[in-house]
Amino acid sequence: MDRVILFEPGDICHNSLGYWTNLLADIFTEMKIEAIRFRLTDDPDQMKRDMESILAGNQVKAALMFNASPGFVLFAELFREYKVSFYNYIVDHPLFHHRSLANAFEGYNVICMDADHQKFVENYYPGVNKVFFLPLAGMEGNSGKQDLTAFIKRPYDIIFTGNLNDTDHMINNLANYPQDHRDLYMKWIEYMLLNAHLSPEEALQKMIEDAGGAFSKEQFLGLALNLKEAVVFVRNYIREEVISSLLENDIPIHIFGSGWDKLKQKYPDKEALFHGDVSIDQTIRLNGESKMVLNILPWFRAGSHDRIITAQLNGAAVLTDANGYLETQYTDRESIYYFGNDSTKDLPQLVEGILSDPESIYQTSLGGMEIARRDMTWGALAERLAKNVFFAKE
Repeated sequence: MDRVILFEPGDICHNSLGYWTNLLADIFTEMKIEAIRFRLTDDPDQMKRDMESILAGNQVKAALMFNASPGFVLFAELFREYKVSFYNYIVDHPLFHHRSLANAFEGYNVICMDADHQKFVENYYPGVNKVFFLPLAGMEGNSGKQDLTAFIKRPYDIIFTGNLNDTDHMINNLANYPQDHRDLYMKWIEYMLLNAHLSPEEALQKMIEDAGGAFSKEQFLGLALNLKEAVVFVRNYIREEVISSLLENDIPIHIFGSGWDKLKQKYPDKEALFHGDVSIDQTIRLNGESKMVLNILPWFRAGSHDRIITAQLNGAAVLTDANGYLETQYTDRESIYYFGNDSTKDLPQLVEGILSDPESIYQTSLGGMEIARRDMTWGALAERLAKNVFFAKE
C-alpha cells in the first residue's frame, strides 16, 4: 500500500490549512492510500522519536505540509535515511516562505499554486529538489446544482469573502525605515499598480532596468525580501479600491471577513453589508446562497485561487480579475466573468450590467461548475498529487 504522511498544522489561516489536510487524508483513504497524520508539537525531541517510529514501521515514500515552517529541517536526517520525499505546498508568494526555502534539504520539494511562483523558486532557491505547479481545488457544500428558479431565489446577488489588512498602518510603519528603503518601497508599489499584468518580481526587475540599474541574482532576492511587504500593500490596496468602487455606486455587495472597519466607517449607510468574520463551513454555505462571488486575486498573475473554485462548485458565478492562466481555463461570460485588473472605474457599470440579467448569471454559473467539477475538486487534486507527484514513475 502507498503511504503518505500529512502534517497537521495549528489553527492558522482560519484553519483552512487544517481543513485541506483533513480533506486530503479522507480522499487518500478512499483511494486506498494510507494517510498517516502527524501532529506538530513544541517538543522537537519527542517529534523526532515519533517520526522515527512511524518511518521504521511503515514504508513511507512522501510527506506533505501546507506552508511548512523552517523547522522541518528537524526531520531532514530521518527523511534522508528512510528515503522520504518531503513536499511543502506553499499557498502564497515564495518571498513569504524564504526561510523555509533557503533551508531546503535533500529530498525537499515545493508545490506552488502559481506558475510564476514555480519559476521563482527554481531560479532563486537551488537547494529545492523539484518544484511543481498545482493550483488548489475548491470546497463543495450541499447546495448542488439548482434550476433557474431556485438560483434566482438565492438571497445574495454578489458577495466577497476575505479579510482586509490596513494599508494606512503599513504606510505609517514606513517611518521606521531609512529614506532609501521608503523610496524603493513606494516605487515598487507604483510600478505594480501601473503594470498590473506583471508579477511582483517582473515589476521589480523592470523597475530596476528602467532606472538603469543592475543586480546579481543574490542582490535581487535580497532587495525583494527587504521590500516584500509592498506586495501585501498592493493586494490590500486593490481589494479596498474594488470594494469601495462598488459601494460608492450603491451596488449591494455583501462582505464577509475581518479588517473592514475602515470602509464600514466610511460608508455608514452600508453597515448592513459588512458581516464580519466567518468560518470555512459558513463560507462554503454562503457561496451556495449567492448568485455571484467576487474574487480579487492576491496578485497571482499565472495561477488561480481556491475562492474561484469553491464558488463554482457551489453553483455561484465568479467575477474576477483576469490573468493568462485563468484565460486558458475559462471563457468570459460563458464560464466566468472578468474585469480589468488595471482600473476599477468601469467595474460598477460592469457589475450592474451582469446583475440585471440573472438568467445569464445562471448560465455562466453552470459553465463554471462544469469545469470545476471536472478538473478542480479535491478528489482531482488528490489524484494529481498521487500520480504525478508523490508516486510518479521516474
